[in-house]
This record gives sequence, structure tokens and C-alpha cells, in this order.
Amino acid sequence: MKAALDQAFARVRRRRLLPAPLRLQDYHPPPQSPYLRPLAASRRHGQVHALSRPIKVLQLQSALQGVISPLFYSSSNATSVDQISMEHHGDIARVLDYWFPPSSADDSSNDPTKKWFLPANPEAVDAEIRSQFGPLVEQAREGSLDDWASTPLGALALTVLLDQFPRNIYRGSGLSYASDAQAVDLVVASMAREFDRSPDLTPLMAMFFYMPLMHAESLMPQVAAISLLEGLAARCRAGSFATSASPRAAVAVEEAAKFAQISCDFAKAHRDVILRFGRFPSRNAALGRESTPDEVEFLRQNPSGFVSSGARSEQK
Repeated sequence: MKAALDQAFARVRRRRLLPAPLRLQDYHPPPQSPYLRPLAASRRHGQVHALSRPIKVLQLQSALQGVISPLFYSSSNATSVDQISMEHHGDIARVLDYWFPPSSADDSSNDPTKKWFLPANPEAVDAEIRSQFGPLVEQAREGSLDDWASTPLGALALTVLLDQFPRNIYRGSGLSYASDAQAVDLVVASMAREFDRSPDLTPLMAMFFYMPLMHAESLMPQVAAISLLEGLAARCRAGSFATSASPRAAVAVEEAAKFAQISCDFAKAHRDVILRFGRFPSRNAALGRESTPDEVEFLRQNPSGFVSSGARSEQK
């Protein structure tokens, strides 16, 4: 577990998004689960069965707790040094104002979640994002906007460019997922610097730091996404987010808590697919991958790609 996360941090440092002194080696996971030895023995004898899979999730959850807990409960503020040009500050504001309309914090009628997941006209939203932000997405993928990662708002805007907008611009194409790994590296660095806890962010904005983990075709980020979303919902319920004096602002935080919990349920649906297949079968066609008979049957029974009555499509 530590080796895998060390590699992720190393990739981030090579992209100069994380200060070199920050190392994972100082973290020590909790004591080993008593289930670990029996599970390892059963693997050696080829006896792993369905009942061992939840145990595997519990082991990962326990091991990750030592890394994730500081992100939930640290009392220090997000630290950043602004290295962004004035021109790019304008682009950051443009991305965030589009994805998180400024009035949404005080106006419950202006619901950005409909644009994110249930747009009335998906093709129109896709075309709008392609027209307004297509060049920025390409710059982000090329690494030309890495300086955005020096502040919480810049890092969030860059996350949206790498993780969310490609799913609109390249819907149905393998290019939708081409920058997913970059997005994971970015959010690992951002959370290590507590950007997701910045007072500049609303709860819904903070949630989008966790989305790339949910999109990863790897079990460890999936487990981390669940823990982080549960923590976000708890922080909302506990009143940890500063709000304005407006009663509607308090309502917005309350609604964000509900939405974070719903998102956590969807994250569990994502995790279950990765636990079963090691990848998202719903992406196979777009990525030119051959589906196994089990995946074909799964998609026949679950066209959304997930076992959940209300699960959102993998496309968005």
C-alpha cells in the first residue's frame, strides 16, 4: 500500500506539483488486520472466494485510514503560494464560474448538479463546454497549466479541466479518460496540501477534488474516495464549513451534506465494479477493449455500468 502511494507522490513531484520535503514514509498504517494471514494463505492455495472480497475492502480501508485521517481532522489551513499569471487567474475564474455558478451558494433554485449529471440537453452542454473550454483542456493535458496547482481554486479548476470537461467534450470516446491519471496525481498533491479544506471552497466545490479517485480503475483510490466523501458529509453536518449570514447559505451546506452522502453511495457502486472486474466494463467499447462474457452479461443487466437503482452513467 505504501509503495503504491509513494509512487503516486513521486509522479506528482516529477510534475513539480508537490514540495519535495513532503514524504509519505512518515505515515504508519494501523496494526495489521487479523484477516490478512488467512486471506494470504487462501490465495496461495487458490481458495479465494466471494466472501473474501469484503475483507479485502476492509483491509484497504484500515490501511488507508492512517493516511486519510490527517486530511479530515487537521486543524491547519491550506497552504499555497500563488504562482499564477493574471491571464490565468481570469481563466480559472471562468472555469469555476461556469461549473460552480457564483449565485448557487445563496440560491437553491440555481442547482449546478443538474448541469453536472442531469442536463436537460446533454448535447447542448457538451457543445458549450467544447466551445468555451476545449483549448484549455488541451493545455491542461499538455502540462501548460501546471502553475494553476499552486492555489486551492487553481487546483480545483485544473481538476475540472482534466477530469470533468473531457467527459463532455469527448463523450463516447476513449479521449474522455485520457487525462484521468493526471487528475489523480493532481488531487493527491492538492489534498496533501489540504486544498480540499480551503475556506475559499464551498462543500460542493470540495467534493470535486474527490471525483478523480472515483473515476480511477484501481481499488485503492476507490476506497479513498468513499472515505473522503463520508468525511465531507460529516463536516457539513457538523457545521465545519463557514457560511454567510444568509439562511439560504446554511441550507446550501445542508443540501451539500445530503449530496455528498448520495455521492458516497455512487462511489460504493464504482468500488464494487472495480472489486469485481478490476476495470469499468462500461468503458470497454470506447477504449477498444474486448469485454469478457461476464462483463457482457453484467452490462446487459446493468446498462448504466453499475449495480445501483439510481446510478449515474459512467459517461458523466
